[in-house]
This record gives sequence, C-alpha cells and structure tokens, in this order.
Amino acid sequence: METRINDNSDAVRKAADRKFSGLMQDFMEHFTMLVKEYCPHPPERPPSGYQRTGTLQLSIDNAFNATKKFMQVFTTAGYGGWVELGTKKMKGQLYMLRAFKETLHEFGLKAVVRGGKWRIEPA
Repeated sequence: METRINDNSDAVRKAADRKFSGLMQDFMEHFTMLVKEYCPHPPERPPSGYQRTGTLQLSIDNAFNATKKFMQVFTTAGYGGWVELGTKKMKGQLYMLRAFKETLHEFGLKAVVRGGKWRIEPA
C-alpha cells in the first residue's frame, strides 16, 4: 500500500488571505461609515456669515491594499486632524477615535502597539 502526501499549503494560504482581505475590507468600510456618522456637524442654526457645507464629512475616504495588508481611513479636508485632536483654542472632538473603538468592539478585536506599530488582534 502506497501513502501519498499532497501539499495543499499554497491553496490554504491563498484561501486564508482571501478571507482575511474580505474581513479587512468589511472592517474598513464599517469604520468609514461610523467616522462619517460621528463627524461633527455645524450647528443647526449657524451664526450669521457661517455656511453649513459638510466639507469635513464629505472629505472622509479610505484606502485598502490587500497585498500589503494595509488599510487607511482619512479626511482630505486640511483641518480634519485639528477637529479630531483639537487646538489650544478648541477641544478635540475625537470622532475618528470613537468610530475606531466601536468598530474594534463590533468585530471582536483590540488594538495593540508593539515596536511602535499598531496591530489589530482578537480581543
């Protein structure tokens, strides 16, 4: 009787990569949706001379690279970081951090910093 061993490790690795890429993309899309939802809006009745444009919310976008296992959610409005972190004259509103924490929780994950780099791991 002859015993044969077939190496399916490449097929398994490719299937795992496809599954992981799909999960990353789902995570990023959900995170982006929440960032847009939590993005601070101008007041309902803006002071005179103030126009309600929604520029910050409209500028929120994302990028995804499955090969490099890289995802990014960002704003192209030049002031998005100031709104998130604040300035000496304005308190930060942490809309991105809130969305990130909620997305981690909903996906059963946690963020860990190791060697100066962020990693997302199972909670």
